[in-house]
Amino acid sequence: DLQLQTMRKLFFIAATWTFGSILFAQGTVPTQAPTPLGSPVVETTSVTSPMAQSPTTSAVLSAADSNTVFQSAVAAYKKHSLDEARQLFTQFLNKTTSGEGFYDLGLVEYESKNVGTAVALWRRALELDPHNQLANDSLNFIQKRIEHPELNRQNDSFEVFRERVLNRTQVEYLFLLTAFIFAAFFWLLLYLGEKKRSREQELASPPLPWVAGILFCLLILSTVISSAKFYDLTIPRATVLPAKISVLSAPDAESTQLFELFEGLEVIVEASQGDYLQVTFPGGMTGWTLKKNLMQTSGRDT
Repeated sequence: DLQLQTMRKLFFIAATWTFGSILFAQGTVPTQAPTPLGSPVVETTSVTSPMAQSPTTSAVLSAADSNTVFQSAVAAYKKHSLDEARQLFTQFLNKTTSGEGFYDLGLVEYESKNVGTAVALWRRALELDPHNQLANDSLNFIQKRIEHPELNRQNDSFEVFRERVLNRTQVEYLFLLTAFIFAAFFWLLLYLGEKKRSREQELASPPLPWVAGILFCLLILSTVISSAKFYDLTIPRATVLPAKISVLSAPDAESTQLFELFEGLEVIVEASQGDYLQVTFPGGMTGWTLKKNLMQTSGRDT
């Protein structure tokens, strides 16, 4: 009948939209996953060395050369030639945006005692692949061992929601969920149309399709999470690299120090001026610090 034909068309549209969405999402998620090197086993220490955000080489590699560079980086790491491994992993990442590549480079920085840089790289790996368990475990491992003075901050409900929900949610899964729930939404619209016709013809109202009602509620929930996820992806965030940095009242070395931040802490980047960035510690204060003190790990470019 007409309703069955309509449902088939809606299912076809939802399936087509889902497949296209997954293809789109695959363009933003790494498809190459190098073999991880292992977990950190060394105790953490404070560091002050900065991390260059640009690759150490400008060479553009082919796919075959990229794999060769990666294998060479692994070999250098296993020989504990950390400077060589750092250069090769960075060269590899110049060609391939890989969550596992950022994880492996983080291991190099960790063993080089660049704790803040390792944290930044593992956050970058999780930004590309929220289900990278090695990066997640390593980040939890190191954050439990970094001792920071207690900072004055208020609870931020969005940041809590981001940590517990958004950071664990991949974009393509939201596409998939929304696509099929959208079909249920149209199913509910068909029910409303059928109910209207029944009322006009003075017939008994059709029973409410409770499954469609539940899925409609899930559609609303999925839409809220998707909107929050895409909003979060636009917020530029950065990680503190040195052991301790000063946050100033203005983009000037002679300005007043407002507070201090410590290695591995994540901040929101508000603005850029010269050699300085204006940052906000979530739930805390806002001020200016040198760009070299930070590595951007997510969000739009600043």
